Amino acid sequence: MSMEYLGNPMQVPEKNIQNQKEKELTAEEKRQAVLAWKEMVLGVETVPENVDQLNDSEIKKWFSQSLNLEIDNLAKDWGLEPDLALIRKISEAENAQEKSAAQVEYIQTCSSRIQKLVSEFKEPPRKSTKWNSWPKTMREHKSFNCVGASLLGQCLLKKAGIENYLGSPVGHAIDIAHLENGDWWYVDFLNKSVKQIKPKETEIEGCRVLSVDDSDVLYRYVGIQDVSAAPAYIVGNLGCLVDEANSEDIPDEDIDKIAAKNFLAEHAELFEKVNFEELLARLYSGVERFATSQEMENEKKRIDLIFSSSDDIQELIEKKNLNKNIQTIRENFKNNVEVVKNFLLTGDEALISSLDYDSRSVLKIYNHQLERVKEINVEVYEELKALMISKIADC
Repeated sequence: MSMEYLGNPMQVPEKNIQNQKEKELTAEEKRQAVLAWKEMVLGVETVPENVDQLNDSEIKKWFSQSLNLEIDNLAKDWGLEPDLALIRKISEAENAQEKSAAQVEYIQTCSSRIQKLVSEFKEPPRKSTKWNSWPKTMREHKSFNCVGASLLGQCLLKKAGIENYLGSPVGHAIDIAHLENGDWWYVDFLNKSVKQIKPKETEIEGCRVLSVDDSDVLYRYVGIQDVSAAPAYIVGNLGCLVDEANSEDIPDEDIDKIAAKNFLAEHAELFEKVNFEELLARLYSGVERFATSQEMENEKKRIDLIFSSSDDIQELIEKKNLNKNIQTIRENFKNNVEVVKNFLLTGDEALISSLDYDSRSVLKIYNHQLERVKEINVEVYEELKALMISKIADC
């Protein structure tokens, strides 16, 4: 059973700044923040004039505008151009339903084009992509994670005039499109997951949230922010990069830690002058409050259990050397869908007696993992079982 690849989402550093006062940045803090943004995030020479005279809102606006400009330049350099024919189709639509259908077609085309880049830029297994969420590293490494994919997607959606938002499910970054007819679409450009959802709109810690109850979507809560808040993803990741580079709990041979330490060493002087944890709390306190809310902490525990179970399943499959026949096993599952479903629902091994040894072995691994999760959290057990059934063809 394969799960979505998340890359590296907008993260909130573990050492959160508690009760941080939203006071104006000092002139020196503004200069250093802009310098760090220019050199580490953008990789360009241009900075706003009279930085120390800008207020915090103007600093945030420059962060957003400069980020959009560099992502736009990067998309052009990578040949990621909008479909002008579909944009015309959207603009010429005569009613909301016709326009929405054209918008969906455009979004799906954008997804295919970004997926083509994902395939072209496929990284070797031992190369970290965890910090490839801002233009400079994306350009240097010819790679991007879920944040980078979301930024590229926003660039394309904007050109078509499609209302869209930053989507912040726990541990992930996506785009959320709101179509002309009022429909909501969940758009994960990294994993080519484009689907309509029917959420309930709610609020957590002042943040607008879509509450999702959909068997095809892993997440229950998706925070939605205006796209101008995109720099918060990057500021949060830079704070986490420092934490990971200095963490004693992560082995030194971990490829993501190595990448973090290398980046930290390369920009040591800037990191000494800018505290990104504090910058996140002071400029984007709403984003931080949502990410650290009790609801999202509970959601994180649920998601972590689901993903750890998926990892354990994959590890056992590889340990038993079953992955070498994975294509055959997938075909067997496709050809015996009802048998597999009934086994996962009941755990009755007699139901799968007609399947080959490798297929039975994989299904027993699934069932064993389900029973382990059941002992921890019955609700997640039921959810994971339903998820397995819906993804049996993916193994």
